[in-house]
Amino acid sequence: MSSRSLLAFVLHSHIPYCRKQGVWPFGEEWVFEAMAETYIPMLDLMAEALPAEAGACLSVAVSPILCEQLADDYMKQRFLEYIDARIAAARRDIERHMEVHDDIMASIAGDYLEQCEAVKRSFLERWHRDLVGAFRRLAQDGRIEIMTTAATHAYLPLLGDADRVRAQLRTGALAIQHHLGVRPKAAWLPELGYSPGALDAALQEIGVDCILVDPSSVRPTPGRSGAASLARYTLGGSDMRVLVRDDVAVAQVWSPDTGYPGDGAYREFHKRHELSGIPYWRVTSKLTALDYKQLYRPQEADAAARRHAEHFCQFVAERVAGVDGGLVVAPFDMELFGHWWHEGVTWLSHVIHIVSESAGMSLASVSRAADEGTWGGDVELTDGSWGEGPPHSNWTNDSTRSMWTVLRDAHALKRQLDAATVRLSPRQLELAAAASRELMLAEASDWPYLVGVGQASEYARARFRAHVDNFMRLARAALDSACDDASALRDIAAQDEVFRWAPTNYL
Repeated sequence: MSSRSLLAFVLHSHIPYCRKQGVWPFGEEWVFEAMAETYIPMLDLMAEALPAEAGACLSVAVSPILCEQLADDYMKQRFLEYIDARIAAARRDIERHMEVHDDIMASIAGDYLEQCEAVKRSFLERWHRDLVGAFRRLAQDGRIEIMTTAATHAYLPLLGDADRVRAQLRTGALAIQHHLGVRPKAAWLPELGYSPGALDAALQEIGVDCILVDPSSVRPTPGRSGAASLARYTLGGSDMRVLVRDDVAVAQVWSPDTGYPGDGAYREFHKRHELSGIPYWRVTSKLTALDYKQLYRPQEADAAARRHAEHFCQFVAERVAGVDGGLVVAPFDMELFGHWWHEGVTWLSHVIHIVSESAGMSLASVSRAADEGTWGGDVELTDGSWGEGPPHSNWTNDSTRSMWTVLRDAHALKRQLDAATVRLSPRQLELAAAASRELMLAEASDWPYLVGVGQASEYARARFRAHVDNFMRLARAALDSACDDASALRDIAAQDEVFRWAPTNYL
C-alpha cells in the first residue's frame, strides 16, 4: 500500500528593522505594506482554511526582528495611520472618477477601498491589533508550525565568528519563545545559507533537529537521482534531519519567465496612479511597457488564480508520481502572497482546498515531512544558498566586501567587550547591552543584499554604517569606566527598541 505524497509549504516572513528609519520609499512603509497586503490577509486565510483538528498544515517562520516590529505599539499606531491614508486616497479617487463618469476606474478604486477597509476591520476586530498574537494562536490551535531563525536575519555562513552565529541563533530562538510561545525544533536558515561546520553546533545547542537547505547545498553523490529534493535526509554523522527545497516545483511560481505572477490577468505591481498610488492596471504582458498596461479586471484575475492553483497541484502530483511517500518542499517569502503577487493569497487558498480534497496528497508541516516523507538516507552538505552564481555571492561580492571587513572589526571589539563583562559596572553593562543590540542590527543580511543587487543601496549602506557606528560608540563607552555616554544610550534607545527583554549574555 503506497503512502500519500506530502506537500510542505514553508512561508518565511522577514522585513528589516525600519522603526523610525525612514518612511517612503524606504523604511517603515515596507512593514505597513506587508501588514496590509500580506500578513493580515494571510492570517485570515490560515484561520479560515486550515483545520485545527488536522494538525499543522503549513510551516511559518516569522523573523524575530519582524516580530519586534509587529509587537511595537508605535508601529501599530503608524500602521493605522497608513491604512487610513490608503482608505482616504481610494475615496478621493472614486469621487474623481465619478465626476468624469469613468465607471471602470471607479469600480477598481472601489474594490481597492473595500480591501483596505476589510484589512483595517480584521486588524482591529479580529486580531485586536496583535498580529504576533495571531500567529501564536494559530500555532496553539495546531493550524501552523512555527520555525525558528536568526534574530535579525543575519547571513550566518559569512559572519565568520562562531560566537556571533551562536548569538544570532540563541537570541532568535529565545525571541520565538518570547513572542510566539513555542520552542521550535525546525529552523529556517536565512536566505537558506548553509556552510559545513559553521552552523551545526549552534543549531544543536538551541534544540533544532531539522533544517531546510537549497539544492545547491547538497553534495552530489554517485547513484543519486536528480530528484534528490523529493526525499528527507539525515546529515551524515549527526541526528540533524534535512529537507531540500524543490526548485522545480517552486519555479512554477518564482520563474521570471514562466512563473504564475507574470500572467497578463494579474495586477501589475510596478505601476500605480501618480496621485493616489492605487494600482489600476494588469500585467497585460511581461513585454508590455508600463505606459501601455491595460486596466485590471478582477474576475479574470480570480479565474487565473484558480487555474494556476489547479495546474500547480497537478504538477506536484506528477512530480512525485511513482515515489512512495514522495515529498515536495516549497518555501516562499510570505510577502510574495498579496504584496508582490496580489492574487497570491487567493491562489494559495485554492491550493489548500484542492489538496484537502485529494486522495493522494496532503499538506504537511516541516516536522511531519521530516518524519513521514520518503527516506533518502544520509546526505553530505556543502556551501550553498538560494540564488544564482557561486555560493554566497548574492551577499559577498565586489560591492559588499568592505562591509564584511567592517563587521570583522566590530566582532573583534565585541570579543573585547565580552571578555570585560565580569568587571563592568551596572551602567557599563547597560551600555554593553545596547551596543550588542546595535551589532545585531548591523549583521542583518538585508544590507549587503540590497547593496549587492543595487536596490535601495544608498539606504542600505547608510543603515549598516549607522548601526556599526552606534555599536562602536556604545562599546567603547562601556569599556571606558570614566565615560558615561548617557546621550548616546538615550538617543539610540529611542530609535532602536529591540530585544530589550533578552538577557545580555544572549546578545
